[in-house]
Amino acid sequence: MGKVAIASAVALLALATGAQAGSRLAPRPTIGPIYAQLSQVDSTTLYAVEPTVAQGARLTVVWKLTPPPANKTCRNFSTAPGQPGAPRIAMWHHAETDGCNTQDFDRHGLKGTINAVVRNADWTCTATYLGTHSGTGAYGRCVRRR
Repeated sequence: MGKVAIASAVALLALATGAQAGSRLAPRPTIGPIYAQLSQVDSTTLYAVEPTVAQGARLTVVWKLTPPPANKTCRNFSTAPGQPGAPRIAMWHHAETDGCNTQDFDRHGLKGTINAVVRNADWTCTATYLGTHSGTGAYGRCVRRR
């Protein structure tokens, strides 16, 4: 088989598998569960997550709060200060002075949902935690970005 035929076969194989010739898939990250710790003293819950990825791979972490349906003003949520790069810790301040109805509790505390989304060039991983009480959420799931 000649060099042109080999190059054509490689290009065709790349098209058939959905890959571009010469491209590499970024390493798949993983995301463990979100850990939550409630401080009743200041009505704040800290959330932490530990994503992992191959050494040197670029990674972003984005946190999102969906406030309780009956408590839409309860959204004082941010990453913890002093975290360069991808923030691994977020905080939800949920006192009445933060716009929260502290009577809107269920077994998880306030009924909000916290998501930590980890991304690299080819993967998106999401971990979810329900509420404001201390505990450990489920392991996150990763899907390949297209």
